Amino acid sequence: MTDETTTTVDQEQRVLRRADMTAPGALAKFQERGIISGDTIQMSTNRGGMRFENMLQVMEFAKMMALADIGVPKHLRGNPGACLRVALQADEWGFSPFAVADKSYNVSDRIAYESQLVHAVIERRAPLEGRLRMELRGEGPTRRCKVIGRLIGENAPFEWEGPEFQHIRVKNSPEWVSNPDKQLWYHASRDWARIYCPDVLLGVYTRDELDNTELGPSRARDVSSLESRMPETRTGGFDEQGIARTLAEATGQAEEKPEERVQAEPEPARKAPKAEKQPSETQPQDTVPKERKPLDPKLAVEPTDRASYTTYAEAWIAKIGSLDDGMARWDGERELRATCKVTVQERKRLEKLMQGRFTEGDDD
Repeated sequence: MTDETTTTVDQEQRVLRRADMTAPGALAKFQERGIISGDTIQMSTNRGGMRFENMLQVMEFAKMMALADIGVPKHLRGNPGACLRVALQADEWGFSPFAVADKSYNVSDRIAYESQLVHAVIERRAPLEGRLRMELRGEGPTRRCKVIGRLIGENAPFEWEGPEFQHIRVKNSPEWVSNPDKQLWYHASRDWARIYCPDVLLGVYTRDELDNTELGPSRARDVSSLESRMPETRTGGFDEQGIARTLAEATGQAEEKPEERVQAEPEPARKAPKAEKQPSETQPQDTVPKERKPLDPKLAVEPTDRASYTTYAEAWIAKIGSLDDGMARWDGERELRATCKVTVQERKRLEKLMQGRFTEGDDD
């Protein structure tokens, strides 16, 4: 080769490096100029009917593949990049690019492949001595498949037993119903390859595997409006202020007053008073207990918070006629005190106030 010829080849290589070979017709232009030989695209009966000589040919083929309309699935139409991925994968496996395309799917913005194709890849590319074998056992929901394969250069076979039918969560294919044994075979052989020869299926996933992905931002759910979706009428169990106080105390971000930290605790059930003895026929009429007087109706307006309940209770305690009347009303307002968040200390003070009205002078 003369110096002049060497210079010409170097120039052509520099042109190739600078050229945009993704532009339509770029390959044909360089073939016309003799930079790329037009007879380098060869047909082969061993590699899916086609053999590529360089990356430019694969890219040109991917662009034509994207224009194939019904010749490729919908997710590949007008998408040269996705077609390039499928064409490269088919070339690596030795299959027809269009056959691989027909076995591909778009699952969660990822390219997934049919289980039949994945099994075919394992049989062709795994370093097997013979083909994989399977053993089925169990019936119905406990049916499972064991895969047995012998690798080249290994004496003992490699075995893997897949999960029971009932424990396989994702079953997208209708053949899980019509032909479950075949699907168990595909499922177990795929796992066998991922364990014993992971390089064979590196970066290759089936539809079931991608649909089973439960993590990541695509699976996140908005729960910020949980409270707004709860019923408007609440009888208890959700206290916004109580939760805020608990979080503040746990993180040490807020220091509340002792009185505010004491939440309204459920009051213990008071022992039922002893039943009053009914007067017998021989009992004098003046010993029959007198009927209780009704409480002042002006005090029947219920308060809405702790402070208003304190004022309200002090008012009716001052008007009650007997300790029994007061305790009866006190027991009847247990839920009201809980709603108003009356503290334990305040309840004890009011009880002491009521008892003090009728116990003064008892020691005399």
